[in-house]
Amino acid sequence: MGEPFPLHIMFSSSAQNEENYSVSAEWMFDLPRVFVQFGHDTSQSFPCTVTVNPKGGTDARVLAQLLSSYIERLYPDARDQAGYRVLLKIDGGPGRLDLNSLAELRSRGVYLFPGVQNTTHVTQETDQNYGLFKSMLRKYIQVLMNELCAQARPNDGRTATTAPITLSHKSYGLLLSGHVADPEKGLQAIPPIFATALGYERNIRSWEKVGAVPFTMNCLNNEAVCVEVNDERDESLNMEKKHEEAYKILQW
Repeated sequence: MGEPFPLHIMFSSSAQNEENYSVSAEWMFDLPRVFVQFGHDTSQSFPCTVTVNPKGGTDARVLAQLLSSYIERLYPDARDQAGYRVLLKIDGGPGRLDLNSLAELRSRGVYLFPGVQNTTHVTQETDQNYGLFKSMLRKYIQVLMNELCAQARPNDGRTATTAPITLSHKSYGLLLSGHVADPEKGLQAIPPIFATALGYERNIRSWEKVGAVPFTMNCLNNEAVCVEVNDERDESLNMEKKHEEAYKILQW
């Protein structure tokens, strides 16, 4: 539990036909891989994947394709049989309740558990990790930009006449995978942002706060949750009893 899924990146394209979609594979080699076990007997290394569509967003079709890819790679023996089923908890959004996709997934033993929309970090584990991820990303984007500007500046003190400094797809690997410091080239160390913010330890911590796995419903204790009914004398509202009943339902 707590293992991160392989990284997936989505791009938009102005190409009119899907046959003309293209992505340069060169920069992808520097993107972080994950070393995880999931449904395999031993841990394995998995690379990132990429999706290209007109808007660079997720709809029912893209989500179904992505989930199918994850299941095939991470849970090759998944099927609708006790001991082989897979429960995927996912944030709210387009395609989560598409009946065709849900039926197809269930026929393969995969049950989709969409999170409650507009509840951010209270019920959605990954949202808790995004805070650290975004802050680290902003910090080291600036570090990387400073290094690129320094490299473009002439050594004789003249004003640089090069084009504006921008980050490209090649910068993704430097930021997400990190690199060691190189004083001779004036490069600072960049930590592996993806592994630091979205790795095993952070995932376990966020799961504990939400209380979905293990099933403690700890998110109900969050200060942002408004409790409208609370009568300790009413046994039907006893949280421990609710835990036991819900756990029995999920034992499949």
